[in-house]
Formats: sequence, C-alpha cells, structure tokens
Amino acid sequence: MGQGNKQRKPGRYANGAKISSAKKAMQGEKAKTIRRNADNLRNGLKKAKVKKPAGTEAGHSSKGKSYNGQKGGWQKVSENRKVESPNRKKLSAKRKK
Repeated sequence: MGQGNKQRKPGRYANGAKISSAKKAMQGEKAKTIRRNADNLRNGLKKAKVKKPAGTEAGHSSKGKSYNGQKGGWQKVSENRKVESPNRKKLSAKRKK
C-alpha cells in the first residue's frame, strides 16, 4: 500500500536518504567522473550526428554502439536512470526451477 500522508523527517528524500549526504556525494571525484563521462558521450553522439529520438538521453548502455571510444547511445530516460537492473543469471535460474 501507499505511504498516504505520512510526514517525512526533515532534510530527507522520500526514500529516507539524507539530502546532505547526497549533496556531499555529488561533489566527490567519483560523481564528477560519472558526470564528465555522460557529457562526453552526449557531445560525441551530437558530433557523430546520431539522431536523438524523443524522450531519450545519452546513456552508457552495453547494447549501444561505440562513439569516441565510449560504448553507449540514446536511451530512454527511465531505462538510463533506473537504480538497479535485474540480474539476468539469477532470474533465469529461478525460472528453470
């Protein structure tokens, strides 16, 4: 069931994570590298004149082509920003039982 009108603790996102921790993490070197790689891929796709379908953004998909030494392409926003993708080996093992 839904959460209803439940009050959140101050300074937290809906999932309970602290906003201050998220802001601090986004300033770290790992986050900067991720953002830099995303910018490079987007610019590479534009430079290669790959047509951008509506509702997509540059994403490092394993299925995408390679541009400027980076693997990826235009991906659905929901697919690109998904927190976790299912582990296919575990799923297939469960189905076989």
